[in-house]
Amino acid sequence: MLPALAQQTQDGNRFEQNSEANSNGKTLSDAPNGNTTQPNLFRPLAQTLSIKHQEGRTYRLKGKLLDDGGSKLIFLGFILSDKPLREILATSDPSEFLVPMSSWEPDASVPLGRIGQEGIPLDGFMRFYADVQLEPGKLYYYWAFVANVAGNTSGSPKKLKTPSEGGHWWSKDNLLAGGWRNSVWLGTFRPHSSGWIYHTKLGWTYAHPDGNSGLWLWLKNEGWLWT
Repeated sequence: MLPALAQQTQDGNRFEQNSEANSNGKTLSDAPNGNTTQPNLFRPLAQTLSIKHQEGRTYRLKGKLLDDGGSKLIFLGFILSDKPLREILATSDPSEFLVPMSSWEPDASVPLGRIGQEGIPLDGFMRFYADVQLEPGKLYYYWAFVANVAGNTSGSPKKLKTPSEGGHWWSKDNLLAGGWRNSVWLGTFRPHSSGWIYHTKLGWTYAHPDGNSGLWLWLKNEGWLWT
């Protein structure tokens, strides 16, 4: 079990949890001769990346491990909650908000050198993720969270407002694998949260409902069309 979150630091991104860690994040220990030594242990570092909608209610939390701090990781994953941000930050026990990572994302840019504890690259390109189910019409806060024996740190908090169920013009169209939709009058397309769709015949198209069961489509070579 992770120790409770303590006071937030000034930059808003890092939390202290270990009273034996000094202000530099190094853990002090006593050597056999009675002298105090200072091992090269630091709090680990992680960065929050933008969340990605997979399909339906499934979303992918994404983060990047920047440094393991020279020690085995106790936890690597995310904090996620639909509670107000102030309430999350003020909690004495973050356990209910923790989401462990599911897996690593391959990254060809990670060099083979500089390998940390348990084979974890320390070069800042090691991305990890967790797939979660989110309820429609809610505001969520999330950020990367990582801990080792020296302490824990967090990436910058981000927020996501999930769309209300049935709130999209394409919500009732037949759902296919990979987030694709099939409409009896429009054909097969994949919608994106930006309002753009990728149509199997038309390519990238911006779609905007007219409020009366119709749809305005913008195509690069045609401009606005109504259907």
